[in-house]
This record gives sequence, structure tokens and C-alpha cells, in this order.
Amino acid sequence: MLTKRDFWGSLNLLAETRSERTRLIFHTATFQLIFLVLTFFVLTSSGSLMGRGLVLAFFLHLIIDQIVDINETGGLANWFRNFPFWTPVDRRQAMAWWGAGLLMVLLFGFLL
Repeated sequence: MLTKRDFWGSLNLLAETRSERTRLIFHTATFQLIFLVLTFFVLTSSGSLMGRGLVLAFFLHLIIDQIVDINETGGLANWFRNFPFWTPVDRRQAMAWWGAGLLMVLLFGFLL
């Protein structure tokens, strides 16, 4: 598709096959917790608005990906596949995890 310069078709293909990519390292609860610590470090130690905006945008993207997965699959089982501490088993627990992540993005975005 890219050789034919069909960029919109390529983007549509990526959007349609999103559910097939389930083993991404970025889409795990472990990565999200590590990235939360790194986000806090960047926000508190960097004076650069570019750096702050970049880490907050990436963290927000993770939160949006989680809500899409909750709506499509009914939970966050893919995110907690290798998480050793806790696995949300129902939609309510998945929404609690998502809400905690959203709260962290809002706190980091407005207070730091």
C-alpha cells in the first residue's frame, strides 16, 4: 500500500488490525508503572515544556489505549498478562485502574 502511495489505506489497515497486536511491551501494566515513575522524574526535574508535554502526551495515549481496550474487550486482560501483583477480572476493576491512570495524568498535568 505504501508503494502505491495509499497512505489512508495503510492507516485504515492499521486501525482495523489493532486487536491483532496484543503483545506490545508498551501495553502492559508493568511498563505503565515504570513510565509513571519516569514521568514524575521528567516533570519534576525538567524545565523544558517540550519534555513535559511529550511525556504527558505519551501517558495520555496509554490511557486512551486502555479505554479503547476496555470498550472492545470488556477489560484489561492484555495489559495485565505478565503483571505479578494484581489482575483486574471484571470491567469495574479495569475502570478503576483506568481512572487511577487518568487521575495521575490530570494531577501531573495541572499540578507539576
